[in-house]
Amino acid sequence: MPRSLSFSRTLGLALAALLLGVFGCATTDTGAAAHVPRTGLTAADYYPLAEGWKWAYDLEKDGQKILAVYAVTERTPEGATIQAGPERIDYAVSSEGIAQADASGIGDYVLKNPLT
Repeated sequence: MPRSLSFSRTLGLALAALLLGVFGCATTDTGAAAHVPRTGLTAADYYPLAEGWKWAYDLEKDGQKILAVYAVTERTPEGATIQAGPERIDYAVSSEGIAQADASGIGDYVLKNPLT
């Protein structure tokens, strides 16, 4: 099959799938309330730092793909400690938001309140 015909066919199939998705999802009004955004959220709502929380990311480092695993190992009212492989990362948690922290004090904010 010539390359241009294959590309045209692929593009046509993709367009058909898109149109089916847009126009094929007819709904009826059930009287349900419209989506109302949540208000009053803080940085802590988006950056969970409760002890025991874990999360992982697929990363590329030095040309190699690795799975980076992070775990909250300690949580106090003032902050949290994250274990990331051999590295420990400290965060300060306050009414101002969540910031990186070290022996010299509070550093850059990861998320700052109020969220906008």
